[in-house]
Amino acid sequence: MFPWSPLTWLELVIILAGYVLVIWPSGWLVAALIRRFQIGDFSGNEGLAHAGKYIGYLERVLLLTFVLADQFLAIGFLIAAKSIFRFEPENRRFAEYFLIGSLLSFNIAIIIGIVIRAMVW
Repeated sequence: MFPWSPLTWLELVIILAGYVLVIWPSGWLVAALIRRFQIGDFSGNEGLAHAGKYIGYLERVLLLTFVLADQFLAIGFLIAAKSIFRFEPENRRFAEYFLIGSLLSFNIAIIIGIVIRAMVW
């Protein structure tokens, strides 16, 4: 155990493993699950290459951090901010695709966070 931290080495490894899980395997899982909903181009307006992947990585890291810090209200703000920022009423197919991916991503991160909290705290 570190003298300045209440975490044991095992707890620290569990937490770090959780962050690894929410970044790579979770990203692959979300991509695999929503791939079947992606049919062609959504809007004809291309965005940044791989931006959705990196946004997903960052949102799952934030969500896991919020769960581990017991800041569930912040999760609600993140959901609200993301839905308002990316909502495109003229393109319903994209909005539904976006929502499916976001909710899958959120669920994975929150479940991993709850499991880690149960194991560590």
